[in-house]
Amino acid sequence: MYYPILRWKMGEQLAVSNLFEDDAKYMTPIWWLTEHEDVSKLTIGLDAVWTSFSIVDLSRIDGVNSLLPLIDTLITSNDIDAMISPEQLQNIKPDFQSNHASSLSIRICIADQSSGVDTSKHQTIITLLDDLSGSTGDELLILFDYGAISDFEGSEVQNLADCIELYLTAGYENLIFSSGAFPASLASIVGTEFISREDKRLHGELTELLGHDLLYSDYGAFSPLWDPSARGIPLANLRYALDDHWMIIRDAERGTDASCAVATILVMSEEFEEYGEDFSWADKRWQYKADTSDKPGGPTQHIAEAHNHHLTHVVNKD
Repeated sequence: MYYPILRWKMGEQLAVSNLFEDDAKYMTPIWWLTEHEDVSKLTIGLDAVWTSFSIVDLSRIDGVNSLLPLIDTLITSNDIDAMISPEQLQNIKPDFQSNHASSLSIRICIADQSSGVDTSKHQTIITLLDDLSGSTGDELLILFDYGAISDFEGSEVQNLADCIELYLTAGYENLIFSSGAFPASLASIVGTEFISREDKRLHGELTELLGHDLLYSDYGAFSPLWDPSARGIPLANLRYALDDHWMIIRDAERGTDASCAVATILVMSEEFEEYGEDFSWADKRWQYKADTSDKPGGPTQHIAEAHNHHLTHVVNKD
C-alpha cells in the first residue's frame, strides 16, 4: 500500500479523483491539513473526491482539541482515520481518545538524525503509544516523516534505522516512512533536467537495513517546503516521474503556447514512449495538449497532472 501525503487543495483533489480504479485501490491518501478551516472543507468535500479509506493528518494544526466535535463527525461519517502527533496524543481529551482509539494513527517527525538518536525522547513517545487504549502494536499505524531531503550520508541512514528499530523492538510493526526530495523551486531550470528521487532511495536503504518492509510514502511531485499560496503564474513546466528520477521540462515563457510546447517535448521523448498516453489520466492530457495545442489548463491543472502521473507510477512501477 502506498501512502502519499497530499495537501487538501484543488490540484491534489483533481489528481486523485482521476486515478484509474485499478491504481487507486493500492493507495491510501494522507490529507495534509494546516488550518482549522481545512477540516470543515474536507468534511464537506471528501465524498466527491475519494470514497475509499484515507487518513486526515491533523498533526500540523494547533489547538486541535477545539476541532474534536468536527473530527468526530468526520471519522464516524467517512472511511477515514485521524493522524495526530505524539504531543497532541498527550493532550487530547480522554473521551475522544477512548472513543476513537482504533481510528487514530501517529505522525512522528524524525528529520535531522545526523547527530544521533535521542533515545529518551522516543522511549517517552513509545510509552504514550503503549497507553493508547484500544490499540496494539501490530494495528497502530505510525508514520515516520523526515520531511524535505536533498542528499544524505550513510551514517544518518543508520541513525534513522536505529530510531525506527526502537519502535519495532517495542512491538510496533505497521510503520510508514516518508520524505520528499522534489526541490521547493524550479527557478534554476530552463529546458530539460533530471532530478534524483532521493526519497525513494532513502526508503529503500532503510528497508534493507531494518530487514522490515516499511510502508512507502512521499510528497508526490512537490516538495514538503513548497508554498501553494505563492502568488503569480509560474513558467510553463512539467514534472514526470520515472523509476529513479523526475524529468523536469520547463519553458522560459508562460501561457498556452509554452504549456503545449513542454507537453510536445515530453510526448516526443523516449521516456514518454515507455509509458504512453494510456498510462494515466495525466499522460492522456499531455498527449492531447501536444496534438492539439488547445486548452492546456492553468496551474491547478498542471499540479493535478504532475501528481496523477507520479501516483500512478508509484503503484505500477515502484
